[in-house]
Amino acid sequence: MKRLTIFTHHDKDNIIDDYVIYWLKYMNKLSDIIFVSNNNLPKIEIEKIEKYTIKYIVGEHEGRGEISLKLAYLYAYKNHILEKYDWLITVTDSIYGPFFDIEPFMIEKEKKSDIAYGFNKRRNPTGSENIIDFFMGMPKKFFLNQDFIKFIQDIKPKQNKEEAVVKGTYVVSDMLKNIGIKLEGFFNDEDPYSYKYDPTKPAFYEMIKKGYPIIRKTLFTLNIEHIENIKDYLKLKDIVPEECFNAMQKNIERVVSKEYYKINMYYPKLSKSIRDKRDIINIRYKEKYNYPLEFLEVTTFLDKLNWFKLNYHSKIIIELTDKYAVRQYVKNKVGKDILLPLLNVYNCNAEILYNLDIDQLPDKVIFTSTINEQKVFLNKNDDNFDYQWATSLDMYGNKNYNLFLLPILDAYHNKYFENFEWGYKYIIPRLLVYDNTNDIYEHKLSYKIMCFNSKPTVIKVNIEENDKKYANFYDLNWKLLPVTQEYPNTYYELKPPSYINELIEISKKLSEDFPYFIAIDFIGHENNFYFEKFDFYSDDILASLSNKEYDIKWGKLINKPAEMNEYFSLDNDTYLNTLINYDHLLIKMHTYIIPQLRKEIEEKNNIIIKKDEIINNLINFINKIIWWIPIKKIRDSIRSNLLK
Repeated sequence: MKRLTIFTHHDKDNIIDDYVIYWLKYMNKLSDIIFVSNNNLPKIEIEKIEKYTIKYIVGEHEGRGEISLKLAYLYAYKNHILEKYDWLITVTDSIYGPFFDIEPFMIEKEKKSDIAYGFNKRRNPTGSENIIDFFMGMPKKFFLNQDFIKFIQDIKPKQNKEEAVVKGTYVVSDMLKNIGIKLEGFFNDEDPYSYKYDPTKPAFYEMIKKGYPIIRKTLFTLNIEHIENIKDYLKLKDIVPEECFNAMQKNIERVVSKEYYKINMYYPKLSKSIRDKRDIINIRYKEKYNYPLEFLEVTTFLDKLNWFKLNYHSKIIIELTDKYAVRQYVKNKVGKDILLPLLNVYNCNAEILYNLDIDQLPDKVIFTSTINEQKVFLNKNDDNFDYQWATSLDMYGNKNYNLFLLPILDAYHNKYFENFEWGYKYIIPRLLVYDNTNDIYEHKLSYKIMCFNSKPTVIKVNIEENDKKYANFYDLNWKLLPVTQEYPNTYYELKPPSYINELIEISKKLSEDFPYFIAIDFIGHENNFYFEKFDFYSDDILASLSNKEYDIKWGKLINKPAEMNEYFSLDNDTYLNTLINYDHLLIKMHTYIIPQLRKEIEEKNNIIIKKDEIINNLINFINKIIWWIPIKKIRDSIRSNLLK
C-alpha cells in the first residue's frame, strides 16, 4: 500500500518545533509527505523538514488548517501526484505523538475494503458517525472522488473551530458514508455527549496506558481551559519514548504562559472561576449574536476581543477605562483641549448628598458615572424637564434631586457585571459633572478610531437620526467598507468631518501605550470634537459583523499578547477598594433577599403549624370514638391504622 501524508502546521513563533519533527520522522517511514505551513518560515526552519518531505509549501494564508489542506491537496491533484497512492493520510500539528507504533493499526485497517479510519470515531450531537480529523486515512476511491475534489476546491476560511468541525469534519464523514465507505476508529465513542475517548480531556493518562497513541496539544498549551494540574503529563515519562516525551515537554514549556501555569498549579479554584466566566461569556454571546466564540485557538476579530476580556488584565486598561483618571492620561499625551469641560467630581454618595448643589450648576450639565455609560442630562430651561418627577424623598421627607443620581454609582450598575468589561471592575465609583452648554451630544454623531497595534486603521461612525441608528465603517481614506455591525449603513453619503485627519493623528498618539487593539471614541459637533473614551471590548465593537472576511482580516491584524491575569497584575490596594464595593453590593442584595427568605420560611412554618393542628384534632376525634374499647393493645392498633 502506497500512502501520501498531508501534514498541516502553524506556530505563533514562526518555528517548527521538535514534536513536529518527531511526527515527520515517524510518518516518513510509512509514507511520502507534503508539508504545509501557515507561516513565513525562515530558511533555517525549512531545512529541518526538507529531508522528510517530497514537497513543502510555506507562507501565511487566511483561515486555519482547512486552507493548508486545500493548498496541499490541489498541488498533488493538479500535478497528478495523488494518482500514485492508495491511501491519503491527513495529520495536523495539534497532536503530540505517536507514543506507540501505529503502523500495525494502519495495516490492519487498510486490508479491509471500503473503509476510512482515524484514531477517534464518535457520534456528533445529531447522532451521525464521524472521524475526528487530526489523524485520518482515506482510500483512493474517496480522495479522487469528484464530490470530494469539488469540496476541497470550494473550501473557504472558517471563522472558528466550531464552524471548522461542522463544515469540515462532519461533512467529510457524511461524504464517506454516502459513497458506501464505512468509518472505523482505533477508539470508538457511541455517546455524542461523552468524552471517554477524547484526547482533549483529562483522562489522557489512562487512555495512553491502554495503548492510545496520541494526545491533543491544546490540553496543555491551553491547559487552563481543561485540566486541574498541568504537571500530570510528567507521568507519561515512563511509558512513552524518551525522544517523543522530551519534544512534547519542550513545546509545553515554550508555549504555556508562565502565569497561567502558576494559576493552574497553585490556585485550582481560580482556574474554575476563569472557566466559569468563559462559559458565561460564551453563552451570553451566542444567545445575543448567534456567534459561537472560540477561546482556545483565537483567530477572528471578535474571538480575540472576547479573549482579551477574559485573559488580558493589564493595569493600564483600568486607567484608560476610568473616565476620571483617563483625563490626566489624555492631557499628558495630547493636551486638554479635546477634553469635555469637567465642572466637578464627587467621590462617594456622601459627597453627592451634602456637597452637590444643583442651583449652583450651569443651566445645562451632564452627570455620568465612572463605572458605567449612563448619562443624566439636566437642562434647567427645558419646559419638558419635570424637576419634581426627577426628585426623591430623603430620610426627612424632603425632596432631593441628589438622591436621584445615587443609583448610577451602585456597584450592581458596574459595567463589569453587565457584560464582563474587565476595565470597569476595579474603578472607584465617582460622579462626574460636565458642562454641556455647547450641547455636544445634540448631533448624536460619534467617531470610533480602531487602532491595531498602535496604528489607526478603521473609522466607525455611529449616527442617530429620528430615533433610528446607523453605523458606517471607513478606511483612513474615507472609503466605505462593505461591512456592517448591528445597525445598517446610512441611506445617504456621509461626508468626513473637517477634523478627520486630526482625529487620526491624535488616535495614533493615544494608542501607543496599548500595542494590541484599542478603539478611541470622539464626539462630533460641527467643526469641533471632544474625546469621549477608550474602548477595549464594548458592545459597540463586539456585535457580530455582517462580512466574515473582515472578522478574519481584522483578527489577523491583532498581535495577541501573553496572558496577564488580574490576580497577579494588580496591587493589594486595588483589591481592597473593590472588595469594599462588592461587600456593599452583597449587603444591599441581602437587605432585599433576607426579608423574602424570612417570609417564605414563615409561610412554610404556618403550613406546618396548620398541619399539626389538623393532626391533633384528628387524634382527639379518634380518641373520642375508641375510648370504649377495653383492651389497650387493640385500641392503640386501631388508632395507628386510622392515622395512617
